[in-house]
Order: sequence, then C-alpha cells, then structure tokens
Amino acid sequence: MIVYLFDAETHRLIGYRKEAADYELQANETIIPIPDGLENIRFEDGKWVGETVNPSHQMIAKLGIDIAQTQQMIAKLATMITPQGGKQA
Repeated sequence: MIVYLFDAETHRLIGYRKEAADYELQANETIIPIPDGLENIRFEDGKWVGETVNPSHQMIAKLGIDIAQTQQMIAKLATMITPQGGKQA
C-alpha cells in the first residue's frame, strides 16, 4: 500500500512510500489517494484539498504516481523471479 505523509502543522504533503499491508499508520499519515488535478496539496478533514492545476502539471503529477506504482510492481516481481541456475528465495 502507498502511505502518504503530511506535515503535522501545515498538513501539506511531504512525501509517500510503500509499506506492508499491516503497517500501522502514524498521526500524520494516510492511505487516502491524492486526486488528480491538484497542487499545493493539504490533508484536511480526512481528504486531500488544493488548487486546480493546468493540464501539463496534472500530467507530470500523474507520471510521478505511475512511476511509484511501476516501482512497486518491479519490487514485487523481483521477489517472484528465480535466478537462472539458482534456487528460489
């Protein structure tokens, strides 16, 4: 699962990372996905809010999310691949 981190005082997004499904969220973390089309994002009242971005900024933001998801899939596949001539981990 992707965990989104936000500053405890300003509630602004400060990053995200992948965690195991049984990870216990901290007070300044959420698994609620960020909607497309926002910048200057803040987590308020259980949802992400921000300013609407223009289409090029929106595309760049989506590419960042796509890259994170691709990295997750690669990591998962790497655990499933058996090296040639070796034993499965």
